[in-house]
Amino acid sequence: MKDWITDKKFWKKAFIRAIRTVAQGALAGIGTTATMLHEVNWLMVLSTASMAGIVSILTSISIFSLNATSLINVIVSPSFATLIASSKLVNVYVV
Repeated sequence: MKDWITDKKFWKKAFIRAIRTVAQGALAGIGTTATMLHEVNWLMVLSTASMAGIVSILTSISIFSLNATSLINVIVSPSFATLIASSKLVNVYVV
């Protein structure tokens, strides 16, 4: 298995996810800080979006380092399990 640090495919996918996450964080920040464009707290929007991107990259690294080819096992409560039971990305264990 190729080392994740030198895996170009991994980094490309990780940065695509991070860019999407940054955009979503910026939209959330803009939508929650003001009703008019001149009222937007741009520092807060930039801070929130940047942190979301950093967390996205770190999440990609942590998931890849566990085992990129296996499913992610999640332990959840029964009420939450019903929401994600149809997902093919996770194994659900009801506690």
